[in-house]
Amino acid sequence: MKIIGLEEHLVTDRIADAWQAAAGTAPDDPALQFALRGPSPSGLLDLGDERLKAMDEVGMDVQVLSLTTPGLQRLTPAAAVPLQTELPRTGRSHRRRARADRLGQLGALVREHSPVTAHGTP
Repeated sequence: MKIIGLEEHLVTDRIADAWQAAAGTAPDDPALQFALRGPSPSGLLDLGDERLKAMDEVGMDVQVLSLTTPGLQRLTPAAAVPLQTELPRTGRSHRRRARADRLGQLGALVREHSPVTAHGTP
């Protein structure tokens, strides 16, 4: 039987940069600090060896990744909508480099801001 971790959090560099640039986001915001530093030295940005090692240490076979809080909802539509495709693009790239059999991914949509789908088309 496989052990699968659901909604294991991640963030990408571009999304972290957008959070830091967003109006009203304090540099010491706890969610931002955890996303950037998290439980490992590279925080939730790591989708490589550190994450796989941590999975192995607890006997987890697969992680299904999802964007951590605050997600895309706190960003303006102009900033959030283009980032909807960031996770699938980044996830595919990292899964190819790591092990596609170990990492899966959930999408992130900004439905209240735009009719744009995860693929960037209406």
